[in-house]
Amino acid sequence: MTSSTSLSYEVYSHTITLMDNLKRQCTCSKCNGKFVNIKTFRAHSKKIHNTHAEISDTHREQPEIVRESKELLKKTLILNQSLHEGTNRTVKDAIAEHLFIFSSNNGMSKTALSQYLYHEKCVLPQPNNLPSTYCEAVTIIQPYLMPIEKFKCCTNDCKIFPISSTILACPDCNESLVFSNNRNKKTFQYMPIVPRIVRWYGTRNLAKILYANKLNTTGRLSSYTDGNIFRQQMTDGVFKDQQQQNCVPLALFADGVNPNKNQTVQKSIWPLIITWITLPQEMRYILGPMMLAGIVPGYGRKEPKSLDPYINVLVDELLSNIECNLYDAYTDAPVNVKIALLQYLCDIPAFSKLLHCSGQAAIRACFFCKDTGVHSSSVNKVLHISNREFLPTDSPFRKDKTLFAKKTEEVAPKPQAYSREEEMEIRKEYDKKKNNNQKCKLQKETGFKGIHPLHRLPYFDRVHQMQPDGMHTLADVISNILDLITGKSDGPKVRQCEKDYNRFKETWPKRPSLSTTECERPSKQAKKSSVDTAVPEPTPKAPPLPAAPWLLTKQDVKLADNRAKSVKYPKGFDYTPADHFTRAWTLRTMHGKQQFVTKNIAAWCIRGLLAKPQEETLFNLFEVIKRLTQPSYTTEQLQGLIEDTSTAVVLLERDFPLTLQNITTHLLHHIPEGYEDYGPLYDRWLYPLERANSWVTRQILQHGHEESTVMQTYRIYDWSSHNILSGEIINYSRQTSLCRLAEKVNSIHHQDISTASTKRFILQSEDLSILKDNYNNIYDQNYELFDIDPVVTYLKFSQRQDAELKRQIFFSTTEHQTTASRSHDYCVSVSHRTNRRFGTISKIFKHNHLDKATMWVKLEMFPIPEQSGLFLVTDDRKIDTHIFSFDKISNPVVFASEDNKIWFLNV
Repeated sequence: MTSSTSLSYEVYSHTITLMDNLKRQCTCSKCNGKFVNIKTFRAHSKKIHNTHAEISDTHREQPEIVRESKELLKKTLILNQSLHEGTNRTVKDAIAEHLFIFSSNNGMSKTALSQYLYHEKCVLPQPNNLPSTYCEAVTIIQPYLMPIEKFKCCTNDCKIFPISSTILACPDCNESLVFSNNRNKKTFQYMPIVPRIVRWYGTRNLAKILYANKLNTTGRLSSYTDGNIFRQQMTDGVFKDQQQQNCVPLALFADGVNPNKNQTVQKSIWPLIITWITLPQEMRYILGPMMLAGIVPGYGRKEPKSLDPYINVLVDELLSNIECNLYDAYTDAPVNVKIALLQYLCDIPAFSKLLHCSGQAAIRACFFCKDTGVHSSSVNKVLHISNREFLPTDSPFRKDKTLFAKKTEEVAPKPQAYSREEEMEIRKEYDKKKNNNQKCKLQKETGFKGIHPLHRLPYFDRVHQMQPDGMHTLADVISNILDLITGKSDGPKVRQCEKDYNRFKETWPKRPSLSTTECERPSKQAKKSSVDTAVPEPTPKAPPLPAAPWLLTKQDVKLADNRAKSVKYPKGFDYTPADHFTRAWTLRTMHGKQQFVTKNIAAWCIRGLLAKPQEETLFNLFEVIKRLTQPSYTTEQLQGLIEDTSTAVVLLERDFPLTLQNITTHLLHHIPEGYEDYGPLYDRWLYPLERANSWVTRQILQHGHEESTVMQTYRIYDWSSHNILSGEIINYSRQTSLCRLAEKVNSIHHQDISTASTKRFILQSEDLSILKDNYNNIYDQNYELFDIDPVVTYLKFSQRQDAELKRQIFFSTTEHQTTASRSHDYCVSVSHRTNRRFGTISKIFKHNHLDKATMWVKLEMFPIPEQSGLFLVTDDRKIDTHIFSFDKISNPVVFASEDNKIWFLNV
């Protein structure tokens, strides 16, 4: 052993000896906390105090904080030990890496981790201090894990009680809380939010992030902190007179998920996820900074009937910590911090359950205005056909009396939302109703159900703290349209609905005409003879539906599928080429559906296949969806976007069946209206939160009490992710998004394999000449060929940070891409002379000139493209090569090939 190792071992041994001695002693409260040996304690009590006190009672009088401090010291010494002789790697490094792999992997079992630890312990030099099982590793880090509060719950979700409570039955419904063996029927584990906020402020590398300027001064809306709501909270709201770095605005996400891989076994659990709004966008939506507060359990095959008891736990914590004093490691001083829940990120069913509103099938389903739907008996759904009310009063569409569902001129003003006072009166009135029939009637009229726990927050304001869920809304609109045009959701009921509203007469279903033979009655003798041998006649098929201008034929669908399969896309896409029009499930994610439309892929696939008015209307809607999902906006752009969105929905009502006019289509009117207040949709896209829900379902190994096992795994993940982000653990082998973020936070510069050099080459004379001309333009000099170093370093691929998208963009050469990946990151555009040209990346290289390294790309150029509708198209051949600065080329483009032509889609 080295001297330092021996010293730490001696300190550790001495500490353990003291611990063991303390275990053999207990305190006597009557002697001012004097420690007395356990063996002589009874004699001491009888001799000094003339009592017969029990050892266990006096032993518990030892202060809890003293025992915890001793335990923490013991575990700290163990964690700081060297893993084995001759290494700088500590026990903490090894445990943290193993537990991070365990908690971030997809359902890795504890047994598997134990076997891996035991195997590594045997392989490492002996002796070593690596724990050999999962239980040993978790026991060592136990003092560092965040606390968890446990509750037992009524199976009807009436109330919840602390796990130590002696209550055995729910006082509201008299349902037993325990089984016959006294095991709790339903439990809820809650991990408090405030201790994690305290830990964040107490970690210097993380606390410094809070001091970054969060208010955008460029005049563009790119985040929630740029919107009017956050600014109002800072100037005259809950954060009034508070420095920005000492404000903790939070957002709540709740959604039901099925924990079972077998979809036929229905059950719903509800993770409650908290995001810290003022953290950088790239950090806010990664699990770790994104905090799991608890998982509301279902019971059997049922989902929770109410979220109120579980939300009450969160509200209680927020109310008791609206203001709290914390230690700020960045300033090395105590600070007063304000914590507030200011945003709710949910889909329509979750909003209904969380905020006591009507569901999406209700007449009053909109949470953002007083719009009233109309029930259609033909399609058995509520239609929202008041789209023209959102248009300006001088719009010509308001005067149309023939093409819209309402065959009258539209003069009604735009629907307004309930005020806060009006809503509170309705909710109070609902709670005062004597029976369920009266409550149900009021709910149908107003859309509200009653008071919910979040009203206890003094700053709660539903109208200004909830926004339409753009991700699910746009995904549902896209799915509904694709299902309609391919005929999946088209049918007699849809056509009958159009007949009810006297629209699209040529598409109405025709009644089958009965032939004379079908009308003749069989004789009695024929009936008797056929009793035993009768074979049920097949039901006559309904006549085929007439052709419709919104419907693709079978040949059209096949052509659209072939086009979808030919699309080439770069990295970062959830979209994968497949026959999307025949198999809708191939667009697996909601993010993929959005990319399918916003990158002009859907428009390219169905171009020329629909009737002209329907195609123009659909392409116009796709363009609006593309604009709705932009990363940032100026204030001047918003009014035009709001009007264009409402116009696109109005045209959809005019040119397509009314079955599309459901609540999700209606919500398109409200999405851009909130950008000035809440920031763009790009900043509150729910896809990362859905991925966190996916992590929850993948960690379930024990069915029955799924939520309890996941919360224990999450405690470990929370500790592991904190170690990585804080920089305490830097020797991690996995390159996850969390690890890459930690490198940026802690300014760790590892070798970037994406720009690792491959070989050194000498430029050809024509390339050297182009490079010379480029340097002449850059430096305004007249260089000669001999002034330019011909030796360059070629790269296989590289990355570039996109400031607007806030992520790394990947580029690759065609040579590497054809063998390494199915994505295509080599086709880019560039401004060349007076034209916009496209080309594929032949070479990426670094060149040194005047002691400065510059990145260049060599492109094999396509012919100059021509405009064809929304797209640019050119011949599928290369005509020349050229060298451009790496900063001048665009991000990789989506392209497709058809009939020896190259189509560039997302230009």
